[in-house]
Amino acid sequence: NIVRIYATNMNGDISDFNIYTSSLVRFLYEKKNLLVLLDNPDYITSNDAYRVNKEFRQVINLFYSQGNIIFKVASEGFKKGMKSIATDSSSLYHFAVGDNHMIRIELDNKKRTSVCSFNNQKMAQPLIRIFDTYFPDCESINISTR
Repeated sequence: NIVRIYATNMNGDISDFNIYTSSLVRFLYEKKNLLVLLDNPDYITSNDAYRVNKEFRQVINLFYSQGNIIFKVASEGFKKGMKSIATDSSSLYHFAVGDNHMIRIELDNKKRTSVCSFNNQKMAQPLIRIFDTYFPDCESINISTR
């Protein structure tokens, strides 16, 4: 019922794909929720976000106004928690977790190389635990609808 995402800024590198947007729409129309922590909220709140992918922004605006999507800024506590479970404590890996066992973890945030699994509760649970621990206290990002 919940997808949790930790990303840099949702600047279109991934969200530009039509399959990403259409999958997001199907998921959210089922009254499910998307929780997003961003390192840098400047892009998602800027006019640039509307020019890069208008369809993606329309989806975000629709479900944000209905409360299905919540954007927050990743706190230092969250980042410290993530580093505590990383194999390389100097790196922060962006990720998405769906249900309690589907994961995508970026191994290289610049190259977008990642590992994915549709059935790995052992990897998903620590990510969910840290995300859910820090998410309530992270600063909310106001996405103005246009």
